[in-house]
Amino acid sequence: MSDKLRMIMAGIILSAGMGLGACGGGGSSSSSNTTIAPASVLSSLRKQYLAAVAPANAAKKVFDHKLSAYHYIPPTVLQGIVNPMIIGIQKANDRLLAIAAPQSITPAIRALITADQKLIEDLDAVKGSTAGNADQLDGLLDWKREKVLANILRHYLGLGRLSMP
Repeated sequence: MSDKLRMIMAGIILSAGMGLGACGGGGSSSSSNTTIAPASVLSSLRKQYLAAVAPANAAKKVFDHKLSAYHYIPPTVLQGIVNPMIIGIQKANDRLLAIAAPQSITPAIRALITADQKLIEDLDAVKGSTAGNADQLDGLLDWKREKVLANILRHYLGLGRLSMP
């Protein structure tokens, strides 16, 4: 893992940790409850998150399927594979931004969107390439950074982890 990614993750964890410490339970000041939100709010946030990332997840499945169908990808085909992935990520980011999340989760959402933007830049660069081997093109994309940040957010929401490559 790169030093830059470690620093981003540490910042997210510290930011979220500070938010977690500030969000105690209601009522008694001696409460040890450090949940980020009441259960009903978390349930709603989980649903909103899953709905928000659905376009990117669907686009990724199609992207992987189409990429696996080729050994060598001509430029015109490459654009047709990459463009829907970019659109799916952009839709997901727009939906993530629309979630009214507690301040304790907001840094994790912003970090995921930032990682998504970097992935879009990488996809644009791949799209601009002349053509190439499908494995080499997929290797140019850093899916791991996005998955790490998504897993941090999923942890806060009480969702299962995404498998890492």
